[in-house]
Amino acid sequence: IKNEKLQFPICVYLKGGKYTALSMQCTHQGCELNPNKTSLVCPCHGSEFSTEGKVQSAPADKDLKQFKVITDNENIYIEQ
Repeated sequence: IKNEKLQFPICVYLKGGKYTALSMQCTHQGCELNPNKTSLVCPCHGSEFSTEGKVQSAPADKDLKQFKVITDNENIYIEQ
């Protein structure tokens, strides 16, 4: 998801009925992450993050920024 107010897109995952919205900016040196089904990977230095935003592989040592997600029967709302 792109937002004109943010420099990087937001990646949304659905796991176990719960949505997680994560910044796609690597916490190591700020490269844009590549999302896949099970993780987000940094093309610059190889850091890897879980679909919950937790660091799985260095050199990053901080988890990704998470956004609050609210849902109703039809919509997903992401708060900045």
